[in-house]
Amino acid sequence: MRIYLIRHGETAWNIKEKRFRGQLDISLSEEGKRQAELAGGALEKEHLTAIYCSPLKRCLQTAEKIKAYQEETCRFLEEPLLIDIHFGDWQGKKHSEIFEQNPELEEQWNNHPEELIFPNGESFYRVFERIDAFFKQLRQKESSPIAIVTHRVVINIIMLYLLGLDLR
Repeated sequence: MRIYLIRHGETAWNIKEKRFRGQLDISLSEEGKRQAELAGGALEKEHLTAIYCSPLKRCLQTAEKIKAYQEETCRFLEEPLLIDIHFGDWQGKKHSEIFEQNPELEEQWNNHPEELIFPNGESFYRVFERIDAFFKQLRQKESSPIAIVTHRVVINIIMLYLLGLDLR
């Protein structure tokens, strides 16, 4: 199966503010809309059978731009299993704010994020379980090529999953 993994376009929180977004619903910036349009153009000749997408606005906006370049037969499917990791109490906070209060967490975030446990949030292992469930469903019903529009953390975990690697 041929799969295109696409990260949503830029948001103000990605670049300028460096915040933990997680499952907060943030729209694309103007630059993010431009990036989504470029992604759509780049995939125009791929004749996708389906676009699977996280239910968060930034992914939906990106996926809609990609869908506009596809044939009518391309299905557009919101998939809750592709939602970003839940950062719990960290969501919406700036990286600097978290790491100034907890300097030991910055080293862990940069070198071993899979070991972090986000207070009132989700672990990387839980996201891995979601991805496993998604691909078990996908294998039973889908033909290629498909696109998956989701988040950086989820894409990284998908790549590990597809390569048969664990989170370490």
